[in-house]
Amino acid sequence: MEQRRGGGDYVELEVIEDGTTRGSSTHATSGQEESTSQVLRRRRFHWPSPAFLLLAFVLAMASFLFGTALRTSDGGIKRTKVYRGSDGGSIALPETYVRPLVIGHRGSCGMLPEHTLEGYKLAMKQHADCIECDVILTKDGVPICRHDLTLEQTTDVASRPEFDHKRTTRDVEGETTTGWFAVDFTLDELKQLRALQRLDFRDPNYDGLFQVATLQEQIDLVKENSGDGGDVDVLSGHDDEAASWHLKLLNYFMKFWGYSSEDKDKGTDQGHHHHTPKTCLYPELKSTTWHNSLGMWGGKRSEDIILDVLEKNGYKTKDDNIYLQSFETLDLEYVHKKSSLKLIQLIGAPDVVQWDTKRPYEELMSEKGISEIAKYAFAVSPSKNDICEKNTTTGYIDASSVAKGRSWVEMIHSKGLQVHPWVLRDEDRYLAWNYGQDAYNEYTMFIRDVGVDGFFTDFPATASNYIRLFELDLAYQSSHKEKLP
Repeated sequence: MEQRRGGGDYVELEVIEDGTTRGSSTHATSGQEESTSQVLRRRRFHWPSPAFLLLAFVLAMASFLFGTALRTSDGGIKRTKVYRGSDGGSIALPETYVRPLVIGHRGSCGMLPEHTLEGYKLAMKQHADCIECDVILTKDGVPICRHDLTLEQTTDVASRPEFDHKRTTRDVEGETTTGWFAVDFTLDELKQLRALQRLDFRDPNYDGLFQVATLQEQIDLVKENSGDGGDVDVLSGHDDEAASWHLKLLNYFMKFWGYSSEDKDKGTDQGHHHHTPKTCLYPELKSTTWHNSLGMWGGKRSEDIILDVLEKNGYKTKDDNIYLQSFETLDLEYVHKKSSLKLIQLIGAPDVVQWDTKRPYEELMSEKGISEIAKYAFAVSPSKNDICEKNTTTGYIDASSVAKGRSWVEMIHSKGLQVHPWVLRDEDRYLAWNYGQDAYNEYTMFIRDVGVDGFFTDFPATASNYIRLFELDLAYQSSHKEKLP
C-alpha cells in the first residue's frame, strides 16, 4: 500500500501531472535574485497597432449589435425566464431537475492566480455558485487562502531576499519538506508577497499583481458584492500599464458576455426554482492534524480558529450559505459536534492513506465507509478520475466505466449524500480522448450520465455557460414531451 502525504497532496499531483509548476517544496526557485518587476518587464505587452485596434473595435461592435438583437428578439426561448421559472409562459425546466453546483476551484484559477481576491471576483462574475478557500494559518493565527503549506509555487517569495532566512525544513505528514512555510510568516509579511500563476501553460500576465487573500477578506467580498464579483483591479499603486489595460479588457468582456449579478441564478440549497444572489463559501480545513501538532497559537485547535471566523460572520448552521470540507475525518467529526454546518468529506485516491486515521481512502469509498460518512457529512468529494476511470491504454472513458461511476454515485445518493467531484478543467491534457478535446462533453458525462450534484472547476465560465445550454435543451425537450436525457 503506497503511503503519500494525504489527500491534499493527491489534489496537487493531479494538477501538475502534465504541466510544470513554479519551484518545488524541496528546492528553491532558480533566479531568486530576480525581482518581480523584472519578470513583469520581461513579459510586458507591446501595444497593438492602430489598425489592429480599429479592426478589433469594429468586430466587437458587430458582435455586440448581433448579440443585442438576439437578446431582445421576441422569438425563440427567453433564456432568463428558463432559469428563473417565474413566468408561466416561458419554457420551464422539469420539476425533477436540480441544478448542479458550480464550485470555483481556488477562484477562477484557470484564468487568474489562485486564491486571490481578484480570482474570486472573476469566479463570482462567471456565475460560480461557490468559491473555495483552502484554509491554512499564519504565524499570528490568521486563516489565509493557500492550497500549499509552502509559498514558493504560487507567490514570489523565492525572489525576495529579505525572506531568505525563512526558508526551512519541516516534517509534513511523513515527508521531509523544504520551503517557505506560511506558518513562519505573519500576515503583514505575507501581504508583501505577490501571487503567481501555478502552471506554466496558463496565462502568466497577471503574475505579481495580486496579494495573498485571507478567509475574512473572501467573506467580506461575498457579502459586499451580493454575489457579483465587481471589476477585477490591479493592486493599488502598481504601475504596470500593460497589465492594467489587460484587466480593463477582461472586465469589459465579462460585462459584454452578460456576466452580472442581475442574470446570476443561484440554487445553493439545490432546490428547484430556488435562487439567491449570494455566492456561497466552500472553505477547506487544510492539513488539520499537522497544524495542531505544531503547538502554536496558544494551543488552540486550528478548527476552532477557523470556526471563530466563520461564526463571527454568521456562518453557524446547515442553513447558512457555506460548505466546509476536509480530506481528514477527525476534524470533520469534531466540527460536527460543535455546529450543524454542511460538511464535505474529501476523498483521495484509493491507495492513498488518510493521514489522521491511517486508513486507505479505498475504505471510505466502500458502502460501509459511505454509511459512516453519512453520519456527519452532507456530501462526499472524490476525484473525477476515481468516479469514472480512464482506460490507461486508449485514454478513453468507456461505457462500462461510466456505468460503474453512475452505480457508485447512486449508492452514495441512497445514503442521503451528495457528490461533488474535483476538478474539471478546460485544457485537453485533462480530458479523455473520447471527449474530442471538448470540455463540454466531460460536463455532459458527469451531469447527465453519472448524475453528480456539483463539481469543482478551474473555469467557472465554461461550467456556467454549459449549464445554460444544457438547461435550454432540457427545457425544450420537456416542453415537447421528448425523452429527457
